[in-house]
Amino acid sequence: MLLTARGKQRGSVGMNRRELLKRSAVGFIAAVPFSLAANRVAGLGASARIGSSDSSGSAAAANSLKPPKSGTIAVAYPLSRGVVDIDFTGPWAIFGSVMLPGGDMTSPFHQYSVAETNAPFVTGSGVTVVPDYTFETAP
Repeated sequence: MLLTARGKQRGSVGMNRRELLKRSAVGFIAAVPFSLAANRVAGLGASARIGSSDSSGSAAAANSLKPPKSGTIAVAYPLSRGVVDIDFTGPWAIFGSVMLPGGDMTSPFHQYSVAETNAPFVTGSGVTVVPDYTFETAP
């Protein structure tokens, strides 16, 4: 049974297995060229990007950032009352999951929160946050 936007019954809609398979096959066949084209474009990599002029063909190689030989990279998250949680928890999780290859697999980032005061405050979704530093005391 199919309902219209106003909630009225519009009629009975039925589909047998054969009709379902026919419709599924048509959708699959229509999607294959797009999938193949996407794989081809993805296979081009950075060499297909505008402005890639280095001899290796990789824009990433020309613009790669190198971690410091010692210490960590500071990543500060300025926060205030009513902040949207995902605006700082998302990047925090991503930066926190980065590990440098090698023996100890440590994160190259030192992440911390910064606010006007050290006093706890509530985010937009109701989570209470206590900042690590104030703007005056942040590293």
